[in-house]
Amino acid sequence: MLTLVRAEKSCEYKLKHCAAIYLVFRKYFETSTSNREVASSYNNEVLVLSERDSEFFLAVMENPPEPSEGLLSVFE
Repeated sequence: MLTLVRAEKSCEYKLKHCAAIYLVFRKYFETSTSNREVASSYNNEVLVLSERDSEFFLAVMENPPEPSEGLLSVFE
């Protein structure tokens, strides 16, 4: 039967392989930890509005005004 993986591997090969896996996982966990810290900083913001301001905010979100000439010129 044809195998795609070498059956016998030296101790040096196994150590290098384990070291490479360790480095990949370490980098992954460092990145995911920093991403979670950044994401959690955005989750802590709370917007407290009066009833009048909340109604205005929702009205603007539902029916936004037409873009001004200045705003349109930015995208040209």
